[in-house]
Amino acid sequence: GAEDDFTRINGIGPVFDQRLKAAGIRTFAELADRTPAEIAEIVKWPVARVERSMLIEQARQLAQADG
Repeated sequence: GAEDDFTRINGIGPVFDQRLKAAGIRTFAELADRTPAEIAEIVKWPVARVERSMLIEQARQLAQADG
């Protein structure tokens, strides 16, 4: 299946892109469906940083924009 480029999200670089994909998250929609705690565990950030970075909101917007 298709994979999205998570580096399009502010705050995510190639390393985090790979960590998310290694955890089975391949699309912006799949990322948007995760909780801040789940994402924090995968990318090794504090939950507060995930929330502050608005990763989920950015992923949701990109998923909608990409159709």
